[in-house]
Amino acid sequence: MLTAAAAGASLVLLIAGANVAILLLVRGRRRQRDLSIRLALGASTTRLVRLLVFEGVILGVAATAIGLGLGRLAMDALAPLVEEFLDRRVPGGVEALTFDGTVLVLTALCGLGVTLLFTVVPLLAVRLPRLSLSFAGARGATDSRAARRTRSVLISVEVAASLTLLVGSVLMLESARRMLHVDFGIDADRVVTAGLGLRQQSYPDEPTRVAYFERLKARLGGVAGSASVALGNWSPLQTVQPRAIRTTGAAPIETDAGTFAVSSGYFETLGIPILDGRGFTPGDNISTEPVVVVSAALARQLWPGGRGVGQQIVCPSERGPGDVRRVVGVAGDVRQSHADTNQRDAYLPLLQEADRFAFVYLRQPRSPAWESELRGAVANVDREVAISAARRLDTGLEQERRRPRFLAGLLTMFAVSACGMALVGLYGVIAYGVRQRQREIAIRMAIGADRGAVTRLFLVQGAVVLGVGLAAGLWGAVHLGRVLESYLHGVTPADPRLLALALAGFALTGLVATWWPARRAAAINAAIVLKDE
Repeated sequence: MLTAAAAGASLVLLIAGANVAILLLVRGRRRQRDLSIRLALGASTTRLVRLLVFEGVILGVAATAIGLGLGRLAMDALAPLVEEFLDRRVPGGVEALTFDGTVLVLTALCGLGVTLLFTVVPLLAVRLPRLSLSFAGARGATDSRAARRTRSVLISVEVAASLTLLVGSVLMLESARRMLHVDFGIDADRVVTAGLGLRQQSYPDEPTRVAYFERLKARLGGVAGSASVALGNWSPLQTVQPRAIRTTGAAPIETDAGTFAVSSGYFETLGIPILDGRGFTPGDNISTEPVVVVSAALARQLWPGGRGVGQQIVCPSERGPGDVRRVVGVAGDVRQSHADTNQRDAYLPLLQEADRFAFVYLRQPRSPAWESELRGAVANVDREVAISAARRLDTGLEQERRRPRFLAGLLTMFAVSACGMALVGLYGVIAYGVRQRQREIAIRMAIGADRGAVTRLFLVQGAVVLGVGLAAGLWGAVHLGRVLESYLHGVTPADPRLLALALAGFALTGLVATWWPARRAAAINAAIVLKDE
């Protein structure tokens, strides 16, 4: 997440710097007459360069100050989202989320660095040693080809960076929307869980651990008035590390699947339906036949068109890499995390795969003191067993959805800022070009060019700059999508539908920003302009 946020902030900073460069370039061009007079009166080129750099620094300082103010407002807006994302209160409250001295200094240094960097660009394009040559005709002179090319390149860079951020925010918004409607396959409402850790010295082998879990399961029955109780060695909503699983027989089918050890009552407690066969019973223990319950997705993969119950699979376990187990049930598919798309799972009896770590699950505890009763029940069996803080499972589900929502909000803020700056820059450059070429426009209209031809002239100019920027922005958007891939759900980093939507929206808005000053160019009164010239 830090990588994505840093990428977004860097692109916004790049766009802001490009706008500073365009502003200084335009300002330097409009002051050519003044600078030429200074050169004619004996001012050195070095002194004029210092003057322009100083003006650039002043603009940069003002922009940095405004940016810090806007950042403070943005922090106030994001502070509640930060607490929601962390799922706990920020120490000191949301008021503690503010800029300290280090942030202020680093921000000021970044603003100064960007200003100095982009001040060099217009200085190279203005070419101060030649200013004295334009003294006589400075009033009617137009920009040099280098100056126009520089402005076009800077605008293309802004458009590319803006489209990159826009696509990233669209991907995250679509991912967050789909996350709100995803079915994880479990009923997490009013289910609480806590983690357990057994000491190696007290439970050195599997029989001792099996005995402990049997005693604990019996002790937890009905604790805090809960409807059902279960144990498992895995907490839902975590990334699954799949293992190789294959069928038996002459032509085995092999695939990968997540493997979990769960107790009897697990499927009932978490609301996972048993579609065929049965779940586990207390009799599925270390002294009985190795069995397994598979998910529906895994059953379809291994026995397409056939019944999974009664089949045998080779499944890795704590006993070894190749235990042969009989399938006794087929359970509904579960998404272990938002990135779990295949949903191929194999459930082993906890009493046949007892590890030192487990999770307790209680459904609908009716007692308000359910956590203290749970801790008391665990301590009653063995006071040396560590137990983690209990939490609601539906809270975990909500937190799983918060990460993409938070990142979507952050990137959307960046994208709106970037697109606004880029479109303003595009409009300003075309409008400035219209003002610089008024004499040329008037001559064209005087010799027969109509308003439509003049409008098309500037629309084509803006469309070329916009097109180059959009092409580069698509390339950047694909790479940003790869950075965001681990946060995406239901969409690919290069989703063609979303890319086309963002591209069309930005292109249409950019053409409107180009059309407005082009329309003003067509409204020029040629007679008045030529008379003034």
